[in-house]
Amino acid sequence: MDGSPYPLRISPSGSSLVHVAARSGTSARTPCGFTPAAGYYTVLSAAPVTCPRCLDFVDAGPPPARRT
Repeated sequence: MDGSPYPLRISPSGSSLVHVAARSGTSARTPCGFTPAAGYYTVLSAAPVTCPRCLDFVDAGPPPARRT
């Protein structure tokens, strides 16, 4: 996922879902809108993404480069 705005894979505490995410201060943000607070998610190194909305984002690929 090089160049992705969501380079991390996280699993929220108490959930089996794996999201793609980016750090946002002390928390994380995901393309599906889930935003766990610091300490309420685990960063995973190579787990497959299982959140259906995050999978849609991953399958679509990164947005096209902007032309200036």
